[in-house]
Amino acid sequence: MKNNTIFCLLAIIIFVGCKAPTSKSVYPAEEWEKKEPGKMGMDMSVLVKIDSLMKVSEANGVLIYKGYLVDEWNYGGPANQTYEVQSITKSITSTVLALALYDGLIPSLDAKVKDYWPDFEVGPYTNEITFRHLVTASSGIKSTITKGTYYDPNNMKPGIESRYHNDHFHQLAAALTYIYGKELGEVLKDRILVPLQAQDIMRWGYHKSEGVTCANGKQVKIVGGYAYSHWTARDLARVGYLYLNNGKWKGEQLLPAEYTKEARRPIPIPVMDKNPDADPDQRWNGEYGLGWRGMPCAEGKTLWYMSGNGGQFCAVIPEYELVMTKINSYAKRPHRGLEQFDDLLWKIFDK
Repeated sequence: MKNNTIFCLLAIIIFVGCKAPTSKSVYPAEEWEKKEPGKMGMDMSVLVKIDSLMKVSEANGVLIYKGYLVDEWNYGGPANQTYEVQSITKSITSTVLALALYDGLIPSLDAKVKDYWPDFEVGPYTNEITFRHLVTASSGIKSTITKGTYYDPNNMKPGIESRYHNDHFHQLAAALTYIYGKELGEVLKDRILVPLQAQDIMRWGYHKSEGVTCANGKQVKIVGGYAYSHWTARDLARVGYLYLNNGKWKGEQLLPAEYTKEARRPIPIPVMDKNPDADPDQRWNGEYGLGWRGMPCAEGKTLWYMSGNGGQFCAVIPEYELVMTKINSYAKRPHRGLEQFDDLLWKIFDK
């Protein structure tokens, strides 16, 4: 109860890092309008350093500033090439959860999952687990999908610590599939990607062959709530830009504004690192929100981003009205992730 009270108090606080852009937002049509970065006040020497990191990573990516495409990298292939973005997908599943709240299909993040998906069963604390617990990786459920990498809570009481692993988001995707009665890829395309004028290239693969029997009796396959979504760098940037604008797109509120802000706030419970014995490339220290990660930076600022294995990310900086995506093969080592880019992004206007 104490943790839930703190969560609710935080939900009404608007952090500076989640503020909406101060100028009138510009939105792309089917293509992003391009602007020269030097003419937009950017430090070209910083962009040269970013370019070198993108090149060695063999990555695709875009840099969006105030709704304009100011830089693009296609070192991994053509602009329309998709990559499997791994755990960036967790932030996408979080986006579908935001839709379920917006549609009134669940009343709040603190609703019990079991009340909205009767077949939900994950161990001794099943009846206590809320949607908030799943999206903040604090449900305490045992890690079963990926062994050895994560700091397994092994069925601990929910709401005590955030222990990141894939099962939280697999169960969230399954619950949302039951609630919507159809595949989450269809929900995302209809409600988000079509209004964003994305290029309809995104694919969302399945978690094995598992499915749920929905209330209408229909058997629906479960997408990988933790991975298996495929994106182009340009389309992923549209989702980032939607969050930058607190869920609004061309005058239409597609997601609850408060949810998009809370997604990028630190949860008020300990966030545990991955297994100390895991590969150093797989470890992470930082903050966690609603399926989003926070990278503490200089001067008390935090850079919030969707994060995927292989150093893949979609970073959002409201202070600069800036979005950057980097997607690439996650097999190539060593990974060059946001920790190599964050300082550069904060210096991009320091001429």
